[in-house]
Amino acid sequence: MVGSGPRGRRFKSYRPDKEIKGLRDCPATLFRFTHKSPHKTGSVGHAVRTGFFAFGVQPIQPLGDGPGQALVDVTATIGNQVADIKFNIPPVITPPFFYAAPLETITWTTNINLPTWSSVPPGINSLTGLWIAPSIVGQTVKITATDFGSNNVTRDVLILDKFPFSDFSLPVSWDRNLSALVSMSEDRTSRITREKAPAYDTYPITLTSRTLADSNAVDAFFDAKGLGKPFILEDKIRGIRKVGWFDSAIRHEARDECDIDLSFQFLEARI
Repeated sequence: MVGSGPRGRRFKSYRPDKEIKGLRDCPATLFRFTHKSPHKTGSVGHAVRTGFFAFGVQPIQPLGDGPGQALVDVTATIGNQVADIKFNIPPVITPPFFYAAPLETITWTTNINLPTWSSVPPGINSLTGLWIAPSIVGQTVKITATDFGSNNVTRDVLILDKFPFSDFSLPVSWDRNLSALVSMSEDRTSRITREKAPAYDTYPITLTSRTLADSNAVDAFFDAKGLGKPFILEDKIRGIRKVGWFDSAIRHEARDECDIDLSFQFLEARI
């Protein structure tokens, strides 16, 4: 049995009673199933034995938002073949932020039905998920959503200062990097690498046509952080937040006091 999702995402073939691991992080996703059988004739039937799985126009099956498990029977009319496919949809918290600025306000949401929210230390509305971050930089807050049953999800959020701007000049570019020790034979027939750390991003950040006040704000933030204190950089193109350091000086190019370009290099930290 092969499942394929949006944008050409595919999963390998699975034997009966094998869990499709790739679906654990895919609430509300559409998937198409095709039947690989040695029989060239006959039909294939789909039936939900348990769970939240709902059928759309065959053979596209939409998965529900809510967490839980479903078991789908797929039966071939010739050869009496039956494949059981188990889907697990986990509870999740959105937006996918693991860092927040002091006193920042975020409304958390979850796919758990009628959740109750809590945080340690306290600071979240138990009904709406509206949360005000504490003011202490370096503090970690644990956010929890639960239905007081089988569905619980937590998120640890680190409090750090955030770069004062996120409307960077387009196009925003970044490099995906990997630190490794590489050894290659002289004739280039073999290559050995040792990679001990995960990949990371670096950004050349540019802000164009800024005011003198904006330029002074960036300079003050740079002076406070230097090259060794981490901060949050918000990547609105990808809808994520990165934590890292300034990895260069701040370059200024001014045409007048209301038309200043600024640029610097950002290096993602492993925190």
